[in-house]
Amino acid sequence: MALQIAEMNATDCGCSPCNPVVASVPGSAGESAFATLTTGSTADSGSTVMVFSNTGWVVPTMILILSVVGGDQYTYQVTGVDRTTNQVTLEYLDYAADGAIPAALPVGTVAVVGGPRGPAQSNPVAIANGGTGAENLADAQANLGATPWAITYGGTGAATKAAAQTALGLGQDPLISTVTGLAQAVTASSTQVAGSDVTMPAAGNWLVSGNCAITITGATFAASRTVTVKVRNTTQGVDVVSTTFQTGIITTATNADQIVVIPPVNYSGGSVNDHLQIFVSISVINSAGTYAVANATLCAVPLRKS
Repeated sequence: MALQIAEMNATDCGCSPCNPVVASVPGSAGESAFATLTTGSTADSGSTVMVFSNTGWVVPTMILILSVVGGDQYTYQVTGVDRTTNQVTLEYLDYAADGAIPAALPVGTVAVVGGPRGPAQSNPVAIANGGTGAENLADAQANLGATPWAITYGGTGAATKAAAQTALGLGQDPLISTVTGLAQAVTASSTQVAGSDVTMPAAGNWLVSGNCAITITGATFAASRTVTVKVRNTTQGVDVVSTTFQTGIITTATNADQIVVIPPVNYSGGSVNDHLQIFVSISVINSAGTYAVANATLCAVPLRKS
């Protein structure tokens, strides 16, 4: 036990025999991960051998970019290395960024590590890859949704301002047809109120309404008659909205204009250039005097779509 204590004390004393100085030994010098051509070399577009300033970092299959100082760059793949002579066998890859291959590369051309190029893209670039799939404007528009541009692709889906407003649900100015100064007799046949006509500029949702004024002059109805006033899409041959009222029994009555209101309706069955018109009729015509339309107004207001 005493010997062990003595040994511990000797080790802890700090003298040179007990604590010898350990000298550091530097490792071998490293090598730059780039090289330059030490002699001019042919720049064959196929396989070629070039002499580098160092090759310790070069391995087969490595991709190298050779850049001429102040000039173009060229991409090669290493197929062989001779570290004794620093000769490297290279295969030219001809990447998109490469310049036109010269007859020779000069001394001092720098070689650095490159990388493989990404997957080839079609030309023109397909829509799926962010392109248009076309080489001109007309084809691009057709590929992306034709002309006019569809709403799906950021367009309006329309060729005119009015149609675009309707397609986008923005609405547009109302269409109003007003006729005055008439003396058109109301007959048993449904007849257009002369001049009342609205032409729809685009399909969509429209708020259709109107009114007409009927003047009674010395008219007689032995029984109450039914008057029908309606808006009709004459292009498609369908009624849009209709209203009726009763005349009541009257004898040689003369009244100021009787206003007939056509209730508003949300109409979405129209197409471009369809004509809307007001029609009026009576179940049995008056037996005396006159019963006639004096004026009428037809209104179609484009609605905002949801």
